Amino acid sequence: MPNKLVMCGCSFSGQGEYAPLNDKPEAKIPYGVVAARECGLGYLHLARPGGSNTRIWRVLVNAILNGEVQPQNVVGIQYTEVVRMECWTQHPSVIAPEDYAGGRMMTLKSQVHMALDQGEPDYEFTRLWGTEHLCTPYSVDMWRVQHTMLTALLEQRGFNKVFFIRNRYNEWYLKGINEDRVIDLTDISSKEGNWEDGPGIHLTEQGHRIVGKMVADKINLYI
Repeated sequence: MPNKLVMCGCSFSGQGEYAPLNDKPEAKIPYGVVAARECGLGYLHLARPGGSNTRIWRVLVNAILNGEVQPQNVVGIQYTEVVRMECWTQHPSVIAPEDYAGGRMMTLKSQVHMALDQGEPDYEFTRLWGTEHLCTPYSVDMWRVQHTMLTALLEQRGFNKVFFIRNRYNEWYLKGINEDRVIDLTDISSKEGNWEDGPGIHLTEQGHRIVGKMVADKINLYI
């Protein structure tokens, strides 16, 4: 029997502050928490605003290796923009919110330098990466390789309660996954009231409730 839902992703899976399993009316409750509550499960939130696929792999695999995530858990993975990747920096920055090894982890992606002032230490580095060193075919190749290795690890460790979110960030490259393991959100992207910041970008509270119910229905297949 599963005892916990583990959710990985970017801001699509939960922006800013969230309420883990207690009621906080002032916080937007992400769909993973909605699903965990409905199914009576604990919840581990591994998603992060600005997150990348490389962060998903790093955080989830380390949580498995450290025993924080166990085979009896349900694992949900929401892959994000394929070109995003992690990079360590010694500089404090608005695009590097995660403390790590005496510095911070930041997300590299197209146009990320636009969030920085030109005088900031990481401005020129991120500008060059996003304009001259970003290659989408390479990013897709790396996703295929890393995703294959992740799924092999999950199978080797006995994880059989794993699902994937299909959304606007990943629908065009999320290939080769058993459809029984996919929750497809592309059909609800046009529904009024489900989205903020544009269709498919971020969920409203109503959207999180709807997706939470869809995730709960998927989890119930594992119980």
